[in-house]
Amino acid sequence: MRNFLLSILVVAILGLSYISSMMNLQIKDQLGTEVLNKINAELNLVENLNDNKKVSTTILEKYLNTLNKDLKLTATLRYEYDNHGVAFPHATTSYQLITDRDYYQAVSDLNQAIKIDANILNFHIPFEIQFHNYRDFNKGYAYMNYIVKLCDLFGVIAVWENAPILKYGEWSLVQNTDFIPKDYQLCLDIGHLMLGSKNQEEALRKIDDFMANYGHSVIHLHLHINNFIKDQHTNDPNLVQEFLGTERFLRLTNNRTFIFEKGA
Repeated sequence: MRNFLLSILVVAILGLSYISSMMNLQIKDQLGTEVLNKINAELNLVENLNDNKKVSTTILEKYLNTLNKDLKLTATLRYEYDNHGVAFPHATTSYQLITDRDYYQAVSDLNQAIKIDANILNFHIPFEIQFHNYRDFNKGYAYMNYIVKLCDLFGVIAVWENAPILKYGEWSLVQNTDFIPKDYQLCLDIGHLMLGSKNQEEALRKIDDFMANYGHSVIHLHLHINNFIKDQHTNDPNLVQEFLGTERFLRLTNNRTFIFEKGA
């Protein structure tokens, strides 16, 4: 009898856990839809939106002013320039699981990206997608789809970067990425990818394997190298090209945008 009651209790707990997780997902979906609908309501009043960045930012700032009464969102977008003087911004990274704040922070980041005439806005692939021990595809993809739709409203392309878990401040490797989604526009960060390698040969093999599997989705590159232990962001173009080899460098950068990323 005791075992029977324990079995019922376990089933009840698992059921409640499942219901709770589905409710949380529904809330996240509702939140993303709410943000998109509010912005869309403004966009429907504007014609030729992509030709009028001032109008675009006015709409976003109007919504941000409402949000910031409670959230106090920070303007933490960072960006770097390529060799042609084009700005490539990097969205705010929380280095943790997705929260409601990330949905709203993306509005602030997009607003700043538009102000510098960026065509691409870079995001880290969520923990919930990249790492098996945090995996929650429903939650992760709900967020990614929201970001893609939000950016698309303003003619900006959202790209998703492979980003391992690092020890904050020290930037040493804690956990490597073990899953990359194929159905999104990607940014390959070669410095992140080579972390944990035993030597240059293994690092280059990782890069080649990544491109063989996901190259069709890679439209942007972060080029920098390291000692395989810490994310040092050595971004000297000559050193990066020497590490990759001329043929591989040209193959990687052909018809893709890229920066020699300095990092934070």
